[in-house]
Amino acid sequence: MRHLANLKFLLVSLLALLTVPSFGGEKPVSVTVLDGTEGCSVLGRTTPCSEVGRLLKDKLSVASNRPITVMVKGSGEGAERRGKDAAAVLRASGFNNLTVVGFLTEPSARAP
Repeated sequence: MRHLANLKFLLVSLLALLTVPSFGGEKPVSVTVLDGTEGCSVLGRTTPCSEVGRLLKDKLSVASNRPITVMVKGSGEGAERRGKDAAAVLRASGFNNLTVVGFLTEPSARAP
């Protein structure tokens, strides 16, 4: 039984080592799409979401292959649209490693 536990630990460790290089060893940049505005917050700066690609690329020199997480504050169709718009701006600026995170339903809604 102990050998099985050691084998599981070895497999989990190997899997962890294999997934780390896929991110290039770089921590993702977090872009927050602010609720109720057309603004985004990134690395302590607030800017219009339409300018976030330019900020990352030109002013902060973020590589186009660096992972970027777009987190949407708020919920509903408006929040979803703002998240998609921010991701489109980043893609148009040449960023290709994006993950968009947001609410799938209203936070207070009951699951069916």
